[in-house]
Amino acid sequence: MLLQPPGEDTPTAARSLAFRFWPIPHALLMVGLLAVLSGCGTQGPGEDPGTSPDAGTSPDAGTSPDTGTPDAGGVRFLSFIEKPANTHQVEAGGELTFQVSARDLQDSPLRFTWTASLGTLAVTSGPSVSRATWKAPPCLPSGIPVAFSVRVASPSGVAISTEFSAVGPPVCPGWTYTGFLVSVREEHTATLLPSGKVLVTGGRYKFSNLASAELYDPETNTWSSTGSLATARSGHTATLLNSGKVLVTGGYTSATSELYDPATGTWSPTGSLAKERGGHTATLLRSGKVLVTGGHDNVAPEVYDPETGTWSPTGSTGVHRDDHTATLLPSGKVLVTGGATSSSTPLATAELYDPATGTWSPTSSLTTGRMNHTATLLPSGKVLVTGGIFDIVILATAELYDPATGTWSPTGSLFEGRTYHVATLLNSGKVLVTSGFNIDNGHLNSSELYDPATGTWSPTGNLQWSFHEDMTITLLKSGKVLVVSSDRGEVYSP
Repeated sequence: MLLQPPGEDTPTAARSLAFRFWPIPHALLMVGLLAVLSGCGTQGPGEDPGTSPDAGTSPDAGTSPDTGTPDAGGVRFLSFIEKPANTHQVEAGGELTFQVSARDLQDSPLRFTWTASLGTLAVTSGPSVSRATWKAPPCLPSGIPVAFSVRVASPSGVAISTEFSAVGPPVCPGWTYTGFLVSVREEHTATLLPSGKVLVTGGRYKFSNLASAELYDPETNTWSSTGSLATARSGHTATLLNSGKVLVTGGYTSATSELYDPATGTWSPTGSLAKERGGHTATLLRSGKVLVTGGHDNVAPEVYDPETGTWSPTGSTGVHRDDHTATLLPSGKVLVTGGATSSSTPLATAELYDPATGTWSPTSSLTTGRMNHTATLLPSGKVLVTGGIFDIVILATAELYDPATGTWSPTGSLFEGRTYHVATLLNSGKVLVTSGFNIDNGHLNSSELYDPATGTWSPTGNLQWSFHEDMTITLLKSGKVLVVSSDRGEVYSP
């Protein structure tokens, strides 16, 4: 090998060979120089070769910290040695401890920055190691895990980061959208079907009654059309029969009734009421028959027999009422409370219907007359009545009816007066009251929970939208609650 450039003293033949091999030492020299230069940026011990900065594997995932060897993946100045796994499980209010370590080639002191989307972080950091203890919140927003990030920066300005998450705490009480209905509607009905879906029927849009119907599927959180009613109607009732079919009755301009068959998604006619009625109540009795009471047209109570598909009168109430409530008691009797007379005077009276005799009898009156209130049967067998309106006063008061004594007693008042609101018993035994209207705040999006054990109310998540009156509320099989009005629905997670 010739290691010097050809000179005058070099023989001609050798000079020819020297010129042939002269480029080689320079090429080798350049390669060596590049190797030395690139060595300044190759991995040190504990670095992850040939991957993105945050592609390391957590020690708790069953592997040791990355030691790494040089490769052709590019120059690395800062790298993780240890970092958390991608997902972590935690209980409500529990704690998790995470550790991150990193280094650069100069073993410079590093700066660690932690973030968590929920909960609280307590961080202690050294030059190359940082540890964070995170306390989980008692609950999480629906479908949203807690997101974490750790950013590591060197004094030279080079930075790397990693992200991970935690799941496990229950969903926070609160409301989420179901999306838009197929049709805008108010004064409709909503009925839970045996399948778990919810049937929404009729109603009105602007000044027109609707015949359309649609189904809400909680599994997919979507709405879809189903067969339409034969008669457009609003202010009607819908009752799930023991057969699984749904009986739709009356409306402000109709005395007809129809049956919906979930198996076929179709409607068929059945017996008609004696007279059209709207704003009435319909109660499924233990016998499987349906009791209809009150309404805006001053008509007598009637009972529907699914076996014959016919209606028949049943007794006479002490007073005509609409905008009242009707509640099936554990005894099988039906408690009818409050409402208004045909002259719109709020009533404090209450009556009991006995299906065994088909007769009505008075029971103790409410402490306060009220209409457009709610009545909810509690696990104890008592009935909780809330809110409503008396004259021009929107009520915040609540009362309990005890069937054993036939008397009323006051209980804790709502945080704010409300009328045209809705209420349902939750699986926990508490009562959810939501929406409504009052003079001070107009349409309400607030919600409250009643605890029968303490007789007190507590606020819970607000609706995302202030609904109009004439909304519906339905307890789903999951224990969640669906409310529907206008063009949308929302679901409450207890």
